[in-house]
Amino acid sequence: MFEPSDTGINRMDSRDDGGGQHWLVVSYFANEEGLACSHHIDDRLELLQASGISVTLLTSCCVKKLSSLSHLRVCSLSPSGIRFELRQVLKRFLIQRPILKLIEGLTLLPLYPFYWLEKLVLNIDTTWFWYPLAAIRGGFVCLRNRPKVVYSTGGAISAHLVARFVSGLFGVRWIAEFQDPLIHSYCARSKIEYKLIVWAERLICATASRIVFLTEKARQQSAARTALAERGTVIYPGARKPCYLGAYQRSTTFNIVHVGSLGGSRNLCGLMDAFLRLFQEYNDLQRVVRVHLYGSLEKEILEQLQSFPYKEVFLIKGKVSRQQALTEMFAADLLLLIQNLDPISSETIPSKVYEYLHSGRPILGLVYDNDELSTLLVDLGHLASNTTDPSALCDVILEAYSRWQRHGEQGPLSSPYTTEAAVQQLIQLARA
Repeated sequence: MFEPSDTGINRMDSRDDGGGQHWLVVSYFANEEGLACSHHIDDRLELLQASGISVTLLTSCCVKKLSSLSHLRVCSLSPSGIRFELRQVLKRFLIQRPILKLIEGLTLLPLYPFYWLEKLVLNIDTTWFWYPLAAIRGGFVCLRNRPKVVYSTGGAISAHLVARFVSGLFGVRWIAEFQDPLIHSYCARSKIEYKLIVWAERLICATASRIVFLTEKARQQSAARTALAERGTVIYPGARKPCYLGAYQRSTTFNIVHVGSLGGSRNLCGLMDAFLRLFQEYNDLQRVVRVHLYGSLEKEILEQLQSFPYKEVFLIKGKVSRQQALTEMFAADLLLLIQNLDPISSETIPSKVYEYLHSGRPILGLVYDNDELSTLLVDLGHLASNTTDPSALCDVILEAYSRWQRHGEQGPLSSPYTTEAAVQQLIQLARA
């Protein structure tokens, strides 16, 4: 497992790193606003090139083309894939929803009989059908450019299968990166797809040169299911330090900010229960605490907010741009992180954590069965509590409030978890 260090975090030197190499980067999504799996690779491409590595990027045809490198886009070979990719393209035109649905329906009308037949016979995620044409295109790339490394990443398993095909065919070193665990409670739509995922994980872990995981727990769980052995390593992805750092000014209210979507088991129930207990014991607290919610809220979250007796506490701000979200993060008295109440949370660290860490503002993590995340936060001077333990959550909220009242004491430590550090570790892995 790589640990963050000062070496190479803030400086990319092409003379010392992968200078002169060519990499084929395979990811279904890239350059797609609002997708964490896209942001993950988007932030790395420029840094790889700055290190002297020329990059060919192979993605789905539904993403916007990048002009800064050789970007090849390939369509899926199925009715469901064509439908999904066309819808993704149409969404970018900001057409009103009724008109969007009409255009989509008329355009795809000839495909619908085949679409329903496909779902009836083979109910699997559409991105599986990206593999055939992407593998062919990737093969031609290797014939022409002879890359030294194939690097597959992103949420779609088909990206790793494409990388497996071309690396095996041409004997190229292959680094596969699992942004999320492949096996989890909602990984498959059907029994057929679950068997496909199990087969794919075993194949990747047995044949890739190295496999990168984003947490140690994910690596351990995968190693228990596969022949991973010593090929697995952990690289915390970090985040790029934003250019705009903002200026924090303490206000008269204790402003807690949550950035991101809420829905399902990632909800406000635990926080609300803790607030109800605290407001009964500390009468003045309800007049000071304000929770600002930036991002999309599903219906059940809105219903929770409507039923909460202290309605002035939660302020719905809605969706904002990434830049606006960063601005609000830098101005917060406390940043709120909420994990899903799902076993997958024990193996993942939300990408939002790393952006939070660069804001320099205190973080309160409502963590679910994840000692790795709790330790990471606490070691950098932040707070963490099990979201299912109301008593412990009350204690950390009071501690956060007490720190805010003692304004002027030493804040959290700066974060070593940067995209630059992760890219340097990735390059070292490719050279090993």
